[in-house]
Amino acid sequence: MININDITEKLSLPKFDVARFDMPKIDLTNLDLSKVELPKFDTSSFELPKFDLPKFDLPKFDVPKFDVSRATNVARDAAYVSVGAVVVSVQAVDERRRAVSEQITGQFRKVVGATA
Repeated sequence: MININDITEKLSLPKFDVARFDMPKIDLTNLDLSKVELPKFDTSSFELPKFDLPKFDLPKFDVPKFDVSRATNVARDAAYVSVGAVVVSVQAVDERRRAVSEQITGQFRKVVGATA
């Protein structure tokens, strides 16, 4: 929250005590909006003005051809490669987890066997 006194200090302005001002309070919790009448506007007789826009001759240019099936195939291949990379990564992490688990289990058995 911004404090007006902090701002006035930084700007070397005179202090301004907001608490001195007693602002009037309006309680709108009991306001019944069903009794409020809003102005009515008949749109059936309303017509927008008619005017002509200037005519422009737009330049003609050729739109490059876009092969949608090729773009779809490239996007599909990229998705397959991404999924494959994730699968390989998960398998590598799982293999490393198993190796670490076996190493810790082997060391634990050596320690327990040496103390027994």
